[in-house]
Amino acid sequence: VLPGGQVQFTLTMSTATAGAKSGVLTFGNNDSNESPYHIKLAGAVIVPTTTPTVVPGGGLAVDNGDLGFLATGGWTFVANYGFENDAMSVVSPDGARRAIWAYGNLTPGLFDVSLTWLNGGDRSPTVPVVIRDGIGGPILASLILDQSKAPTGPLVGGRRFQVLERVTLTGDTLVVELSNVGTSVNSVAKAVIADAVIIQSFTPPPNT
Repeated sequence: VLPGGQVQFTLTMSTATAGAKSGVLTFGNNDSNESPYHIKLAGAVIVPTTTPTVVPGGGLAVDNGDLGFLATGGWTFVANYGFENDAMSVVSPDGARRAIWAYGNLTPGLFDVSLTWLNGGDRSPTVPVVIRDGIGGPILASLILDQSKAPTGPLVGGRRFQVLERVTLTGDTLVVELSNVGTSVNSVAKAVIADAVIIQSFTPPPNT
């Protein structure tokens, strides 16, 4: 690369197992004080579930720890609380922690997407959530969740699930992503909770 120039290259992650992956790309150069270069790499591989839990009313639930769920960056397991008596928590301002719920083999159409969490005064009021059409696909909805307040919505398994958005899925895979980006308040790290997601197919009533 000439001085002042640049080059683009593509890296492909190839793996036969799901989970969080990381590594370091190292290459030499002729810069006397910056050789070799080290570039930290990170990625996540998730297998969408085709066997979510069917809950009363016909909704499809994926809990933390189920097939179709992945948490990256280091979360703490919380027992005896939450949907199915467990949840996950992280307190960090680094923006590198993600929780992902992925549903596969769906029929395109309208879906109501609901989430539950454990509220509290130490929880972040600015938790970003993104809903995607496919893994890494187009964003169907993007919103900020206030986890300092209790979710409002129907009781399922003893927990309130709050409807976040009604989305139109065009593919067969629906993905919900939650992260800790921007979750600090006045430079103080706040807790972020990852628990369970329920999606519910919605059929509009016929025109009358």
